[in-house]
Amino acid sequence: MTDISPEITAPGLWNYTVCGQYPGAVPAGATVHLKCKCDMGAHRYLVLQFPIISHVHFCELEIFVRS
Repeated sequence: MTDISPEITAPGLWNYTVCGQYPGAVPAGATVHLKCKCDMGAHRYLVLQFPIISHVHFCELEIFVRS
């Protein structure tokens, strides 16, 4: 996650706060939940980083903020 707009500066590799990381490949059709630590503070932009791949497909991506 970052507060720097990607329109101003593209996120550099590992130059942002890491919130959650899934260990390995997500099976086709699976639902995965990742949670951030409660004390991370707010960020405006979400960075999704993948290992070497040629494409990625999302059916649905939801991001919730706990209030």
